[in-house]
Amino acid sequence: MNYKVTIEKNTRIPYTDLLAFADNGIASSTLLKTDTAEVCVMTLDEGEEISEHAVPKEVLIQVFEGRIAFTIDGEILDIRPGEIVRMAPQAPHSLRALEPSRMMLSLLSV
Repeated sequence: MNYKVTIEKNTRIPYTDLLAFADNGIASSTLLKTDTAEVCVMTLDEGEEISEHAVPKEVLIQVFEGRIAFTIDGEILDIRPGEIVRMAPQAPHSLRALEPSRMMLSLLSV
């Protein structure tokens, strides 16, 4: 499921209000999309996976809840709440939710 959420400028909102967990699935909500940046919040139920792919932009992943097994160039990182991962453009990557998880994905043209 994909959603678009509008957040007013200079407004504070809890990330839990941005996107509910999808039952047995993956959901995403685009918070911001410009020519140079895209920011999304995603929820993944335990065991859900996103297969290997690559993107032409810098990527920042921040986990808010749960645990994500994030594979970059064959190396598996166990990402937990409060941790951020930076990934280079075109790096092959995939992920699997080790428990119900909520994360923010930022794609940046630098």
